[in-house]
Amino acid sequence: MDAGLWRRAQWYPIAGEADWLTSVTREVLAVRHRLGFCDVSTLGKIDVHGPDAGAFLDRVYINAFSSLAVGKARYGLMLREDGIVHG
Repeated sequence: MDAGLWRRAQWYPIAGEADWLTSVTREVLAVRHRLGFCDVSTLGKIDVHGPDAGAFLDRVYINAFSSLAVGKARYGLMLREDGIVHG
């Protein structure tokens, strides 16, 4: 599928899976019962520096970044002015 200037897979089938729903159901169950990770690094990047970088990001995103330890990552979700998720 197209994602901006990138091409991304919509699902990841394994041998024997006949359709997308089988693959997606397997992935959903794996995340619900074990662990899941989604790399969306190709969708956008932001590099913020300085002593107030965490506080700035706390104001831009709906979740806290000021408490994030160095070397850790956190998914950020932005809202539009009307409170709807920015897509």
